[in-house]
Amino acid sequence: MTKTFNVYHATTIDGKPTLFRSDPAYAAAVWGKANPFYSYTKAATVTLRLADENVQRSLDDVYELTNHINHSWTENVGVKAEPGPQRSTSVGDVIQDEATGHVYLVSMFGFTEIV
Repeated sequence: MTKTFNVYHATTIDGKPTLFRSDPAYAAAVWGKANPFYSYTKAATVTLRLADENVQRSLDDVYELTNHINHSWTENVGVKAEPGPQRSTSVGDVIQDEATGHVYLVSMFGFTEIV
C-alpha cells in the first residue's frame, strides 16, 4: 500500500524561509488563509510504501525523508521536491496527508494535528 503526503515549509510572504512558532493555534490560523506576513510554501510530495496505517510512523518517515542527513533530501527515493532551493523540514512546518486532508504541524516533540 502507498500513501502520499505534501510537505509545506513556513515562509515569509515574499517566499523567504522562516521558522514559525510551534503553536498549533497559530499554525491553524495561517494554514490555507491569506496572511500579510507568513505563509506555507509547498516543498515536496512524498510517497511512502506502508506496511500498516500507523499515522505517527508515516509522519516520522516523511520528516526523516525531508531532512538533509547524509545527503540532500531531494535525492531520497519517493520524494519529489518542488523547484528552487530547499531546506530541511523543521519545527513549524506542516505535513498534509493527501488522502485524508489532515494537516500536521511539526512540533518540538512529534506532530500536532491542526486541520
